[in-house]
Parts: sequence; structure tokens; C-alpha cells
Amino acid sequence: MTRAMTKDLIVFKAIFKQVFIQTRRYIFETVSGVITLLLFFLGLFYGAKALVGGSGANLGSTLEALVVGYMVWALAIFMYSSVSQ
Repeated sequence: MTRAMTKDLIVFKAIFKQVFIQTRRYIFETVSGVITLLLFFLGLFYGAKALVGGSGANLGSTLEALVVGYMVWALAIFMYSSVSQ
């Protein structure tokens, strides 16, 4: 291993440990955030199915777009919240 890789590994371990400690310390916030994102995703998913209709035959390409759009939205929320912290 090179020296730079060793330093990167040490930094990675330290950041991972910090995030793990913060997640454990603020467990209610972590669990409520995961549940909120899950409920929002389920609302989007079943809301889109309700708009398309009961059969869901036309949901093929829209479902993939919905999932990708949700993931981009979730990543943007995570990035903005980490900047504000």
C-alpha cells in the first residue's frame, strides 16, 4: 500500500466511526428519517399506480422514471441536509 492510500483509509475509518456514533446517538432522528422517506416513496409509488389505473399496464417506463426521480430527489435532500449540518 502506498502512503496516500494508507492516509485515505485512516480518514475513511475515522469518518465511518463518526457517522456510526452519530447515528447511534440520534437513533430516533435516524429511524424517523428512514420512515419518512419510506412513506414518501410509497405515497409516490401507489399514487402513480392510482393515477395510471388499477391494471398498471401502462406503468412500465413510468415506474422506472418514478424510481430514478425519487432516488435523485433523495440524494439531493441528503446533500443539502449535510451541508446545513
